[in-house]
Amino acid sequence: MPDLNLLLAVFLIIFFASIVRGLSGFGLAMIALPLLSLILPYRETVVLLVAVNLAFSIVHLIKSKGLIKSGYFIIIIVFSSLGVTAGVLLLNRINNEILRTCAGLVILIFAILMFSGYRLRFARPGMAYSLASLIGGILAGSASIGGPVAALMLGGTKLKHDEFRYSMSVFFLVSYAYSTALYSVTGSIDPEQLLLIIFCIPSMIAGFFLGERLTKIINERKIRTIVLLLLVLAGIFTTWKGLAALLA
Repeated sequence: MPDLNLLLAVFLIIFFASIVRGLSGFGLAMIALPLLSLILPYRETVVLLVAVNLAFSIVHLIKSKGLIKSGYFIIIIVFSSLGVTAGVLLLNRINNEILRTCAGLVILIFAILMFSGYRLRFARPGMAYSLASLIGGILAGSASIGGPVAALMLGGTKLKHDEFRYSMSVFFLVSYAYSTALYSVTGSIDPEQLLLIIFCIPSMIAGFFLGERLTKIINERKIRTIVLLLLVLAGIFTTWKGLAALLA
């Protein structure tokens, strides 16, 4: 049974990160990763966030409306599966502080790109779907932060809003469901970890819907600026923590 103080801390971190996700549309794992890593080992943090993201992906899919072409659907399944497999192998075989450092750099680069307004451009949607699913899958399996990066790549196409949203819903569900399955098979989810995951689901749902409600009373531009600043800090801190551990 996890310590009560640990449960409360994890509950509050997931709640806060989910509010950010509801406000901005991204950033749950990127905000929660450095905070949870203060109280949990990196591997346990990633497994927990992937499971929380899996629960979120179900909510996201229910709220999404639209369809995607069958070819793109197959691409998401195939390339996400390949990416997740590689990501979980990295999580199990590579020094986790190296992965933590890389995750911090990814968060920092993502925040800077978003701040600058930089947009990727893909002439062929199939290429965008392939890269988004593969790279997003690797980051999902090894760091739980595949969603924002995949969204950044798919944003470089001319997808309609509903098609983009539904594509991301499918990516979320496939990548995080498969990651969770691989964690289970490789023994990364023990009974105590499972209890922690179950405990966090209501926190995620409550935080997400509160964040969505707050968007009606808070200026969207201010929200975006604050969230990106938080991501910059999260990226710097996560990178520093990983490097400090490696150099110790």
